[in-house]
Amino acid sequence: MHRAKPRSGRAGRAGLLLPVIGVALLVCVDQLAKFLVRSNLALSQSIKMLGFLEIVNITNTGSAFGTLKGTQPYLIVLGLAAAGVISFAYLRFENKLHKLSAVVIVAGILGNTIDRVSAGVVTDFIYLKPWPAFNIADTLLFIGAAILLFSLVLPATKGAAKKRK
Repeated sequence: MHRAKPRSGRAGRAGLLLPVIGVALLVCVDQLAKFLVRSNLALSQSIKMLGFLEIVNITNTGSAFGTLKGTQPYLIVLGLAAAGVISFAYLRFENKLHKLSAVVIVAGILGNTIDRVSAGVVTDFIYLKPWPAFNIADTLLFIGAAILLFSLVLPATKGAAKKRK
């Protein structure tokens, strides 16, 4: 696998505009949704949408599914470091799915990191029974990881199919 050299000059900066806009838009959607929930629902209040779906206003001082409670400073540093490493790796990616996964994952990381820095807690509001509540940033992390996994598995399955022919 060969790696492309990072673009330099005007073309390189222009090539970064789309992923930066993508991250910004996704973070804005996440933050707007959290703002609307915090503005319209009291803490722990919920609205039943469907039998298995509720919109709820709860906070989380830890990470996914409430694990690592009370570790906000570490999660902030870890989140910023991960976003930086993934952003740097983006510059080396040639595969479009790898690039897409990086954009989506960085947006998810930043969405929850903004909550941790600004409020000391993460707002979760999507409650799909029986899973713990989550938010759009969590969903972005999951989708980005799924895209990355798919992009890594797909070439292997294509190669195996070619060998069988």
